[in-house]
Amino acid sequence: MSIVLSYGLDPVACLMYASIGNTLGGMTCYWIGLLGKVEWMEKYLKIKYEKVEKMQRWMQHKGAVLALLAFLPVVGDVIAVSLGFMRSNAWYVFLFMFIGKTVRYAVWMQVHFAIFG
Repeated sequence: MSIVLSYGLDPVACLMYASIGNTLGGMTCYWIGLLGKVEWMEKYLKIKYEKVEKMQRWMQHKGAVLALLAFLPVVGDVIAVSLGFMRSNAWYVFLFMFIGKTVRYAVWMQVHFAIFG
């Protein structure tokens, strides 16, 4: 993000493209969880099923709102996969994931402009 902003590209366009692209990537994790293919999750995402089970127990009764945290390193993909396993509403997951990732990039942009002008 900082590199493309340094080249003077439109910040709003950068924010939208980064947020949409990252959300679609997160939704891929959600769909793998929804399919319930443990072998795909472990092979392609490098997420052990035990982590997903642990995350599901923690996520009980919290639902799709936790997709706001899908931007976090290490646990973000586990959250997305777990939401798929739990059959959370895909539209809500997409909405909350998009909001969380957009806020992250907006903060990143503010820090970038504060440092580099």
